[in-house]
Amino acid sequence: MKKKLIIVIGILIMISTLFSKGTQTGNLMGRVIDAETSYPLSNVTVIVKDLEQGVYSNEKGQYKIMNLPVGSYTIVFQIIGSQPQIKSDVIIRSNRTTFINGELKRAAIQIEGITVETDYFAKTEEQATGVISFSNEEIRR
Repeated sequence: MKKKLIIVIGILIMISTLFSKGTQTGNLMGRVIDAETSYPLSNVTVIVKDLEQGVYSNEKGQYKIMNLPVGSYTIVFQIIGSQPQIKSDVIIRSNRTTFINGELKRAAIQIEGITVETDYFAKTEEQATGVISFSNEEIRR
């Protein structure tokens, strides 16, 4: 009797171990807003830096990344015209959804100066424009 009970318990432990290994993923969700106005920001890139996986926020500023392996990650929020925001040590748990919101501050974009040179179709002094002269007699005809 005890032998059968031990076998049944052993089988149950093996089955539960198999099922628990198959669900070692979680989700990441949140919202991205402008830090000054609190308006939602669309098309913000949300990247799980350690996995090089990411998504864009929708028109409501919401994003969702599904089926991330369980672990600790660094999340980066970025869009042109704003300073990137980095959130470290974001923990993803099995069968859970982790909520992380982002707030981006506007930043000035600096670009280097541009020099424009024209010489591809350079016009020189020697190139004359075509001239045709008509006399009064030719005009009357």
